Amino acid sequence: MQCPYCQQVLIKGHIQTRGEVIKWLPAEKEVSFLESRGNIKDGEIALGHYHFLTGDDVEAYRCQNCHKIIIDYK
Repeated sequence: MQCPYCQQVLIKGHIQTRGEVIKWLPAEKEVSFLESRGNIKDGEIALGHYHFLTGDDVEAYRCQNCHKIIIDYK
């Protein structure tokens, strides 16, 4: 797979969590430290699944040149 920014070859890997979900939030939403670790609200996108004990693992590609990480969320 090639980087959509610089066309260099991407390095396949993964992003790992430890007992909580990784999620994308719109810029105007604040990060709340009081809500549940697995709670996904309207307008947010889960990048993995919530597993209290084992965490989760999401496939991702890294560009060594641009310092960007590409993740498919569906």
